[in-house]
Amino acid sequence: MSGMPGTSSPGHGASPRLRAPLELRERALSRLRSALREGLARGASHGFVTFDAPLAAPEAVFAFDAEQATLFAPFEGPQRVGLGVAALLSPGRDLSSLPQDAQRLLDGIDARAAEFEPTLIGGLAFSPRFARPPWERFGVGCFVLPRWTYLRDRDRSQLGLIFGALEVGESGGAHGRIEAELLRLWERLARPPVDPPLASPRSLRTRSLDPRVWGESIEAIRGAIGRGEFEKVVAARCTRVDFDAPLDASEILARLGERHPSCARFAMRRGPDVFLGATPERLLLKRGSQIETEALAGTVALGREEALLGSAKDAEEHGLVVSAIFDSLGPLCSVLASDPEPRLRALRDVLHMQTRIHGELRAPAHILELILRLHPTPAVGGVPGASAIAWIDAHEQAPRGWYSGPFGSFDRAGDGAFVVALRSGLLRAATAWLWAGGGIVEGSRAEAEYEETELKLQAMRGSL
Repeated sequence: MSGMPGTSSPGHGASPRLRAPLELRERALSRLRSALREGLARGASHGFVTFDAPLAAPEAVFAFDAEQATLFAPFEGPQRVGLGVAALLSPGRDLSSLPQDAQRLLDGIDARAAEFEPTLIGGLAFSPRFARPPWERFGVGCFVLPRWTYLRDRDRSQLGLIFGALEVGESGGAHGRIEAELLRLWERLARPPVDPPLASPRSLRTRSLDPRVWGESIEAIRGAIGRGEFEKVVAARCTRVDFDAPLDASEILARLGERHPSCARFAMRRGPDVFLGATPERLLLKRGSQIETEALAGTVALGREEALLGSAKDAEEHGLVVSAIFDSLGPLCSVLASDPEPRLRALRDVLHMQTRIHGELRAPAHILELILRLHPTPAVGGVPGASAIAWIDAHEQAPRGWYSGPFGSFDRAGDGAFVVALRSGLLRAATAWLWAGGGIVEGSRAEAEYEETELKLQAMRGSL
């Protein structure tokens, strides 16, 4: 596994720095050895074994691997951190086979020695046409089957290991290497923090889209709406911030959790680049035949409830999202229902209009099939979707990459959770690229939309 914690000797004796009982570690080693000796079930390409582990902050665990790590802390349920890579799905522009490819990979895992399901964690670009620099390390999409998975659920944490056919049976050398991996990781998990936090890097330079250029873009969109080319386009802009020292993704994730506790956090490290954020918007939650999604559109500054509820422009923007979700998922559902009226969703800096939607599927479906049908909703794309995306592709100055794309995790049953990757940014060394957008309809005003994007950028800027 790349970037495993430390390269020093793992130390097979008790360490004074280990806070977890020695018995817990020995039980983990015993369970690991048993799984490796037993080998894989017929037809399996990988095995998965889990064991109880010391409690640690997920964002701290994310820092253990300097090359490939993932984090997903959804709105409900356990938080997951993936370290290293056991297998990787990197789809091309044609995403139609992605659900089948993911299913084959997960079906090939022998999980008899596991207490939780192995999952793939990752995401997709907003659109295959938007995977341009600075997004070259992320591409169209990436789903990781981690070598190690750290699962934190309230006051219980577990580790899971994916191992391959060449690491099982009586292969003593391979067994020793895996045990050494476990012991190094265990020591990192159990080690209390001793170093005082470093001073946060200071921003040196911020480069944002000129408000005049933004205004010209919004007027061009309104003109196209007037000509009947589309009803709505979500316009986004990028802000680049350069700092005096490299940015620490795990510290930023911790601050995002503190500042935005009601949001879902996500992160993926690809070599020197990290994409991360804390989003208020659920894309889809699937448990068996039950699904949940939402429309989150219409925004004002915190404290302006009456202005939001009385805004015809925001009501129109929100209604387009609700209608599009029903159009996308309705044919697949025996029941699909929503809140009778939008409610207000209050965040640290903004208020949103929110309509929760839930349903029951007519027939079994993989969550990726539903994601590919649902994304991009008009909350991040527009109406009609194809025309809006074509406009964005032709006119938006900074490629969105994974901003506003789907991010989440799923298991072999095709169940899981995805969010819309909003309030997010891309980190590389001492530079951060941040994105924010807003829905443009006929009644939009460029100045108000620019102010809205400024409010949304505060979610990431305040945590940097």
